[in-house]
Amino acid sequence: MSDPRGTPPHRSPEGWPDPATPSGSQWEGDPYRAYGPPGGGDGRETAGTAPGTSGAWPGGESWDCSAGGAALPGTYAASSGRGRKLRPWFFAAFTVLVALVVAFLGFVAPGWFYRSVLDAGSVQAGVRQIVRDSYGMEGVESVSCPSGQPVRPGHSFTCEVSTGGDDERVRVVVQDEEGTYAVERPG
Repeated sequence: MSDPRGTPPHRSPEGWPDPATPSGSQWEGDPYRAYGPPGGGDGRETAGTAPGTSGAWPGGESWDCSAGGAALPGTYAASSGRGRKLRPWFFAAFTVLVALVVAFLGFVAPGWFYRSVLDAGSVQAGVRQIVRDSYGMEGVESVSCPSGQPVRPGHSFTCEVSTGGDDERVRVVVQDEEGTYAVERPG
């Protein structure tokens, strides 16, 4: 059975229509080729001719491969802009990845965001409140606790409590890894 559209065009090994093919063998209305430029116009771009041909495709179309022109009539080279479209996604993905790495290192391993030592100022304020409210010591002027005490269950250290002219010592014992501590009665 014959093709009602006529004889198919001759193709080169790369799959492009052969420009040296006589114009009578080209289909009218080739379904695989766009008609006209995307922005309008007649689509004719001129260039030098190939040896042995007039340089025109059937239907009078010609092509221009110089200065960035399209390689075949009906095809148009355009910048896809793909690099500009991918760049924001790349930076967003990179930022999320960095945030996840920082969060993992800060909270999980090795846990940089967790304090491994007690804050001396917080411990001093807590000891002052406990000896005043729980043990009834009046006139507490100052409390001095050593800094850099590790948050390790069972670890203990001594704080100095000044009341009037007397200095008392209280023992502070770390209860758990959360930093909870107990203050023993002054004595």
